Amino acid sequence: MKFPPQIQINPDQNLVKEELGEAEFATDKTGSTMVNKRGAHYARWLLFRPATGEPAPGYYNGTE
Repeated sequence: MKFPPQIQINPDQNLVKEELGEAEFATDKTGSTMVNKRGAHYARWLLFRPATGEPAPGYYNGTE
């Protein structure tokens, strides 16, 4: 995913990966062929740094 230059990855935070459950899904309409899929959730903290001339984030200045 590409973000605008104001959005940056927080260097103090690591990528968090949470392993989720496993489930069986049918791969055809009859349900005779099944496949196991395992889920995962990823999280990462981001920073917002205003561009030159852009107002600092805050209420009532158009950036909320």
